[in-house]
Amino acid sequence: MAFDTYANLQVELLSLLNRTDTDASTRAPSWITLAESQMHRRFLAAYRKGLSYPRRIMQRSDASLSDGDEFIAVPDDFASPIDFTLTSAVPEIVLDYMEPSNFEQLKTTTQLTGQPPKYYTIKGSEFQFFPVCDQAYDAELIYLLRFPALSSTNTSNWILEDYPDAYLYGAALHAAPWLKDDDRATLWGTLFQTAIDDICAADPMPPDMAALRTELPIIQWLGRRGRYDITSDSF
Repeated sequence: MAFDTYANLQVELLSLLNRTDTDASTRAPSWITLAESQMHRRFLAAYRKGLSYPRRIMQRSDASLSDGDEFIAVPDDFASPIDFTLTSAVPEIVLDYMEPSNFEQLKTTTQLTGQPPKYYTIKGSEFQFFPVCDQAYDAELIYLLRFPALSSTNTSNWILEDYPDAYLYGAALHAAPWLKDDDRATLWGTLFQTAIDDICAADPMPPDMAALRTELPIIQWLGRRGRYDITSDSF
């Protein structure tokens, strides 16, 4: 049977597990979901470590910011930001991402009004900008997305089509504790990791040679408090 649909994947999984009972059939969708979650986390980890990651988890989206906007919603499939650019600004402005705690420090110590946004962070399911928008802007967001999960209504995706072994062995790995089969868990875990490595190697977005960049406003803010001793982590 071909690995061409979500339903057929479940049939192949139960065949691999040598289980056709109702209990196993009922649990199969959960094992597939767990495999998807683990694949998603490993792809994000590869990106954050500067390793190759699948190009098909990168997405581009247009955004519109209105005058006075401080918050806008992230896309529904958003996982992690890469670049946020105000494309209608002249010249274009590439916003700098800041961690939420540093972002709040910057807001409380720096007065910027009547200027385009320069920094952004993510709070919950929203982007936050500083300064707030001084006018309307068109923007482009490049981000990592959550690949579409399989379901009864979404019966296939690019991973199942091109790398069905990732789904099969990932789901089998998560079934192993229920089966109480440690020996096969080791085998399936190895095959699952090999499949993930193959996805990243065969469909890569390699890291570039970007220069190290500091968050200058935070350094300036710290500098106003006095000299910082890196060996003692104190001022």
